[in-house]
Amino acid sequence: MAAAVSFPGEGANSPLLEDVVDGSVDHKGRPVRRSSSGGWRSAGFIIGVEVAERFAYYGISSNLINYLTGPLGQSVATAAENVNAWSGTASLSPLLGAFIADSFIGRYCTIVVASVIYILALGLLTLSAVIPSLSPSYCQAGDSNGCFPPLHQVVLFFFSLYLVAIAQGGHKPCVQAFGADQFDGQDPWEYRAKSSFFNWWYFCMNLGILVTLLILNYIQDNLNWGLGFGLPCISMAAALVLFLLGSRTYRFRVKGDEQSPFLRLSSVFVAAYRNRKTTSLAIVNDQECCGTLPCESSEQFKFLNKALLAPDGSKEDGKPPTFFTKQGLTMDRSIGHDALQESPRASPCSRESEPAMGGGGRETWFANNLNRAHLDYFYWLLADEVGVVLQVHIRLHADDNAQNLIPIFSE
Repeated sequence: MAAAVSFPGEGANSPLLEDVVDGSVDHKGRPVRRSSSGGWRSAGFIIGVEVAERFAYYGISSNLINYLTGPLGQSVATAAENVNAWSGTASLSPLLGAFIADSFIGRYCTIVVASVIYILALGLLTLSAVIPSLSPSYCQAGDSNGCFPPLHQVVLFFFSLYLVAIAQGGHKPCVQAFGADQFDGQDPWEYRAKSSFFNWWYFCMNLGILVTLLILNYIQDNLNWGLGFGLPCISMAAALVLFLLGSRTYRFRVKGDEQSPFLRLSSVFVAAYRNRKTTSLAIVNDQECCGTLPCESSEQFKFLNKALLAPDGSKEDGKPPTFFTKQGLTMDRSIGHDALQESPRASPCSRESEPAMGGGGRETWFANNLNRAHLDYFYWLLADEVGVVLQVHIRLHADDNAQNLIPIFSE
């Protein structure tokens, strides 16, 4: 009778095959166990980092125009232009962060490096806000418009501000994806938990934004800008510590032989250039013949082919807070003894359009004193623009007559 031979410590050191997560390793590069890694034990750390990062980012972006027109002494039009330029940089920087994470150092290291840059940027931003610059040599007596900070403070502020944009570019594409890596889609329980993770991630992220808009903006407007910028710095430092504490529980995806997503993306631009003279209908017909599209397109639902295009109205949601924020400061925002923060959404203007809206000694539409400005004219201009676009759209599609429509009710 043969006896089973076992080696001491074999069961303790060798993970069970059914407990090993395929395609993932731990922080030391070893096969990772499902029972001791990933899941909600790791997702909690990652959600906490996301809440702190959104608190910090919106603590800067939501009230930025008030700092530019206040302590920095910029005009409303110039401040709106600077906010738009910074917001555009922050929107594009995740492309750089995703490229670095996918091609070089991975998501975990990208988050850590971005957090360090975030803390440095917010620390410098706080320093620029507490520099004693508004001394009598920079101010004219009785004229607050004559107070301007020195050049070194302005340079430090904008350097720190764009450093924040670069830092959030490392966070934004990596945190959510790294959280999804903690759940194995091949396991039924973790597959359901991943869907729940995204719900909680989005809820907690917006909770951090809400706290910023309700509390941090009030501190910046009514107490101190240094404190208003310092609290996001403290929150990011705490978030980095929290993220590092969970390192032993994280799952790290092993990079396979798949092609870089940026190479696949570049092939799209190459194909678009080659097909630049091809009509969209010809492309759709070609895809139908090759079986790329799941079904044949119909005459009634041609508009669904435009689903890949960003509608004109979608750009308003991406605009940073500008004029609405400034208008809110001129209003009575109190109910009893409480102050309500204004809505942080607005449509910006460009500096080039400002001279055409004034002249002859008249105030421009975007005068610094909003009680004498004419933002109502600006909003009417936007409404007229939307009306013209609607009329053009209707005339271009006038040939889509009633016979091509599907009746809702049939006899």
